[in-house]
Amino acid sequence: MTVKNTAGCVSAATNAVVNPQPQTPAAPTVNVTQPTCANANGTITITAPLGESLTYSIDGTNYQQAATFTAASGSYQVTVKNAAGCISPATSTRINPSPDIPSPPVVRNLDYCLGAAANPLTATGQRIRWYTSEQATIPLPAAPTPSTATAGSFIYLATQTNDAGCESRRAPLTITVHPLPEITLLSSIADMTVQEAPRQLMATPAGGIFSGNGVTSSGNSYFFNPSTSGEGNHTITYTYTDQQQCTGSITFTIRVIAGTVDLSISKKSENKTTGSRESFDYTIIATNLRNTGATGVTVTDRLPVSVQYQQARVTTGTVQYDQVSHILTWIIGAMPGNTTASLTLTVQALEIGAVSNTASINSREPDNNTNNNSATDKKIISGIFIPNVITPNGDGKNDRFTIKGIENYPGSQLILFNRWGNQVYQHNNYNNQWDGYNLNEGTYFYILKLRLPDGNLQDYKGYILLVR
Repeated sequence: MTVKNTAGCVSAATNAVVNPQPQTPAAPTVNVTQPTCANANGTITITAPLGESLTYSIDGTNYQQAATFTAASGSYQVTVKNAAGCISPATSTRINPSPDIPSPPVVRNLDYCLGAAANPLTATGQRIRWYTSEQATIPLPAAPTPSTATAGSFIYLATQTNDAGCESRRAPLTITVHPLPEITLLSSIADMTVQEAPRQLMATPAGGIFSGNGVTSSGNSYFFNPSTSGEGNHTITYTYTDQQQCTGSITFTIRVIAGTVDLSISKKSENKTTGSRESFDYTIIATNLRNTGATGVTVTDRLPVSVQYQQARVTTGTVQYDQVSHILTWIIGAMPGNTTASLTLTVQALEIGAVSNTASINSREPDNNTNNNSATDKKIISGIFIPNVITPNGDGKNDRFTIKGIENYPGSQLILFNRWGNQVYQHNNYNNQWDGYNLNEGTYFYILKLRLPDGNLQDYKGYILLVR
């Protein structure tokens, strides 16, 4: 390049280079991801042209190096600018509005009583799904039927899904299973006679209803009238419904009989001196002291193991004896008023010492005086038994020098000597106390001065072996 003035003079030449025109980027190719139920925005990603020197814009003003844009619903002009500042033709694209998210379905909390029948759960909405918790990711295969087997509260959650496949938030449905009322009967269920006055029926919680044969009411009170029901077993039910409309009930039976009786029994052993292996008699007398007849009269007597049953003779009824349980049962049956019956029982004494046992009487009818329904006899089988060894090792067996029958001879004296003749023990009213305390194993010798019922003393001498 040169310069010439008006005089025609030309300057020295200066070299200058004009570069070719910069290349404009091609219109971009884009990939659009539309909004979903879970994401309200879409994305615009430029897939071409790509390069480190290129920047991208979706509004023609703001450019960025990243080729991906997060965009709300609307129309966009996507351009590419190179390092020379050349901007490509715009590519038009659109982000659709996000699909609507449905509102949660309408649910209603439910109350059940323990053990009540339940139906599958329902909710108001479309395409309902059920879940067991907020964290559950997989819905239940069908609408659940709540269990009422246990009292308490628990929840299920429901959603609805619209035509676009969008699922709503979860709506909790609370199931409450109420316990049944706990009913306690307060009034008696004892037998009644036809002649008795009506018995008031009471239970808690109060406010329920008694029903059954013989039940009458007066205001809020209920009564059982035996004269109305008549004789027999009568079933009565108390039903109570609480504030949760849960109903509980209790059923009981009252027996009505003809009337009361007064049965008495006496038992006395034969008044004779009896030793071991000797037989003696018991006399048992049953009496109906009232004018009212008794039915199903039975006398029971459990014989102690220290006697052996031999025979029984009765004026009425039958006798059964169980060899295993040692129970004698005298079945008298019907017993008219003001009558008596007797049983003579013969047994053999097997051991010395006191023999005590009790006979009792009962009937189908209630007895208005139970103080005379049993009688006990105590008989002394004479004699003593002196062992020749004790083993005081603390096992509870044979730990003491036990002389059977000594309790029947109060005031008896026991003196013990060792083998050198030294006295080691003395008790003037011995009652099976000696256990060899502080003595070594070995043989000891005793003198027992047995005080007889007439006051005289009878001497017994022998030895006892002490083994630990």
